[in-house]
Amino acid sequence: MNDLTIIGRSEVAKSIRAFVKKAGETRVGILLEGETGTGKDLVAEATYWEGRQGKFVPIDCRLVNDNMFESELFGHEAGAFTSAMRKKKGLLEVADRGTLFFNEVGNLLPEIQAKFLRILDQKPVRAVGSVVEHEYSVRIIAATNIDLDKAMEAGTFRNDLYYRLRKVRYRIPPLRSRREDIPDLVKYFLARENATMPFSPEAMAMLMDHHWPGNVRDLKDTVSALIFYLPADRERVEECDVEAHLMHEGHHGPKSIPPDETIRPWRQFRREAQISYLKKLLVEAGGNVNIASEISGISSKRMYIWIDSLGLKEFHKSTKLDL
Repeated sequence: MNDLTIIGRSEVAKSIRAFVKKAGETRVGILLEGETGTGKDLVAEATYWEGRQGKFVPIDCRLVNDNMFESELFGHEAGAFTSAMRKKKGLLEVADRGTLFFNEVGNLLPEIQAKFLRILDQKPVRAVGSVVEHEYSVRIIAATNIDLDKAMEAGTFRNDLYYRLRKVRYRIPPLRSRREDIPDLVKYFLARENATMPFSPEAMAMLMDHHWPGNVRDLKDTVSALIFYLPADRERVEECDVEAHLMHEGHHGPKSIPPDETIRPWRQFRREAQISYLKKLLVEAGGNVNIASEISGISSKRMYIWIDSLGLKEFHKSTKLDL
């Protein structure tokens, strides 16, 4: 198993692996769509390695501006512009007979999109400052988390570029559609961290129940953070650890359902209810966590975690609090 493995035993994971295998056997251009963190870059590189032709050259379209596009893609001659101290190969030449991966292609500026079409047409290009034309053969894989149909309708994405890119489209499903893969993903992330601390069944159930707006990348970051912050002598990750981390990171449920004056996301409501309950509980217990634990039936260990994560330290060991 390597860093390009599509982890999981779900039907969704199987379909992603099947797509990668089939796409890797061809040189057809591909448009990968999906939410942030679903693994579009992983699928792109895994597809390249299935065929193993030439080099895999990624480009982050969010960082490309009009002034640098031709220089980066086509290369430049020494002295072509003020800062061109020496000749530089363009990424097209580097990726010749290989794959160019345009990540977040929906963020390409309108003035650059026309130049991008030239690459898709495989037409001869000239390095900046050169009169010699060169032809390169590259496979284009593009990825976006933007709805290009809507971007085209809004006029921010060229129609001709859109139709050239969409010949083969593949949407990578969000993590919430393959929750059964979460235990395998967690096991994989733990192995990469060289960590041996397992998750309790309750902690794993909470991970599987979470919405994960940032998808697989969000889950990976959560596992890494939990392993980093928990004491080394802990035997396993508990449900309260996961809950405290998610609360601290502000995970309040689906971002696609914004709160209004009457309806709030469930996790936000639960957090507010917990804060209110714990305030009253600690006041009744005179700020003594052990007494509060006896009254409520909540373990003192979990109580301390909640007091810290919910910002209730001022209520600890205090008997005169104005609610």
